[in-house]
Amino acid sequence: DHYVLDILLVREGKAPAKPWLTVVIDDYSRAIAGYFLTFDAPSAINTSLALRQAIWRKDDLRWHVCGVPLVFYTDSGSDFISNHLKQVAIDLKIILTNSIPGQPRGRGRIERLFLTVQQMLLCELPGYAPPKQGIRGEPTLTLDDFEPRLRDFILDVYHVQPHSETNVPPQERWEAGGFLPRMPDSLEQLDLLLLTVAKPRKVRRDGGLGLVGVGGGLV
Repeated sequence: DHYVLDILLVREGKAPAKPWLTVVIDDYSRAIAGYFLTFDAPSAINTSLALRQAIWRKDDLRWHVCGVPLVFYTDSGSDFISNHLKQVAIDLKIILTNSIPGQPRGRGRIERLFLTVQQMLLCELPGYAPPKQGIRGEPTLTLDDFEPRLRDFILDVYHVQPHSETNVPPQERWEAGGFLPRMPDSLEQLDLLLLTVAKPRKVRRDGGLGLVGVGGGLV
C-alpha cells in the first residue's frame, strides 16, 4: 500500500515536501518485505520497485525477508490494477487479488504499520507535520537522510518487538518453521520482469511494418 508520511523533508531547489512510502508486508508474520520512498505520486513503477526489494535477497544481514509471494493483495488503486502489474503477476506466477471497494479486507494491518511508524519514529524527527497540528521543528532531513532512519526502525525496532496481533516479533514469526521462499533465477531476470514496460508499436499504413510487435525498455 501507499501512504504519505507526516514529515517534511528537504528538497534541493524546492520547498520541503512529504514523501510517499510504498510498503510490501508479509501477511502471516507482519514482517516488512520491501518498501520504496519517493516524492512522486504512486505509480505502477514505484510499486514494482517496492516489489523488487521485497522479493530479492537483502544486502543488510538484519533483513531476511525475501521471496516471490504466492498472493499479492492490494486495494483497487490505478497502479495496482495496471496492465503492467498484471503482466508482472503472470510472469512471476503471483495471484493478484484486489480488495472490493468498501470492503478493504486486511487493510487495517498495513494502516497499523503506518500508524506505528508515525507514533514511534516520525514524531521524534525534525519536520514532523501531522495534519492540522503544525510543524514540529525546522525540516532538516533529506530523503537520503531519512531512508536509513526508516530502515533502522523497521529492522531494529518493528521487526524485533512482539506484534500487537500475533504477540510474536515479525522477524521471529517469519523465520519459524524453516520456510524456504521461492526465488527468481537471478536479479537480472527479476529486473526484466518488473521494470520493463511493454509498449505496442503502431503499424504504418505504408506497409513498412508488416507485423505488430511489442517493444519495451527499462524505466
